[in-house]
Amino acid sequence: MINASAIEVIVRALEGGQQTLHIVDTIHFPLAVQALRDGASLAKIVQCTVGQLEQHIIHRVLVSVQGNKSEAARMLRIDYKTLYRKMRKYADMPIVMES
Repeated sequence: MINASAIEVIVRALEGGQQTLHIVDTIHFPLAVQALRDGASLAKIVQCTVGQLEQHIIHRVLVSVQGNKSEAARMLRIDYKTLYRKMRKYADMPIVMES
């Protein structure tokens, strides 16, 4: 449910130190509406979307810093251990971007 081009905007904002982001464009609304029609709860859709967004951001930041986890944690403003925990959490999850 994440729009691929929006991830680039978010990563560029992180690299530039931007404090506020408008991320409405990151959600692919037709997929969210279809999930609602298929019986998913709004809470589940939000949880899934936030998880996908977090995974994509972490991945793109790691790519942008050539895998330097210390730099990625600094850029994401999270503890190094938190980054490792999140990387383990998403290790088995494929990164799927909607175009």
